[in-house]
Amino acid sequence: MKTIFALVQLSLLVVLPAQADLSCCGGPNSTTFNVDVAAAASASTNFYVHHDGYSLSYNCERRTADRWNYTLAKDKKAASRPSSFYTDPMVSKECNQFKTKSYASTHRGFDRGHLVASSMMTDSPEQRRGSHYMTNIAPQVSSFNQGIWENTEDIEACYRNLQRIYTWGGILYTDDSNDYFLDSHGIRTPDFWWKVVLTKDDSGADKIISWFFPNQENLGSLD
Repeated sequence: MKTIFALVQLSLLVVLPAQADLSCCGGPNSTTFNVDVAAAASASTNFYVHHDGYSLSYNCERRTADRWNYTLAKDKKAASRPSSFYTDPMVSKECNQFKTKSYASTHRGFDRGHLVASSMMTDSPEQRRGSHYMTNIAPQVSSFNQGIWENTEDIEACYRNLQRIYTWGGILYTDDSNDYFLDSHGIRTPDFWWKVVLTKDDSGADKIISWFFPNQENLGSLD
């Protein structure tokens, strides 16, 4: 697992933009924004949290994951979305966010953004509940969460029903001017979100698609 995360961290420099066309499910090759990845990377020591369906490289000091990964096969659609969010029982109290209450209750315009989408974790009710742990949540601009980032999840949902997919993602911090939730939740606001998806075509050749977005409004859609 440590090797996987290390490879993905390095691959930010070479995979973005994507090097293969996965447009058959409605997604473009890539969308990119310039950022100094090396300067934004955390120097803190992370630990790994493994839940049913996904894994996190977790940063206790920041009370959130820096990176995550999961593997998806055909959607079983065996669980409905929970109505609440939960403290992660596998992470100590001092590493969890202060509360599960919405970010919008502190500063309007932000959602509890899933790192690993709830809609991806549908094999069982327990798995889907696990996707609502606050260790899998970070402040995300509402229109970004419900817009272009959700578009990436729709593309993943399409491809998982064609071939097994492997997804890695992460968040980066470059600016403290939008850190509205330090007092309320003990968490900074990520400035960039990224995701890399690996799958295969019918011939067995590897196919890659990737995205790298600023956490801001008015990003449009992937249509």
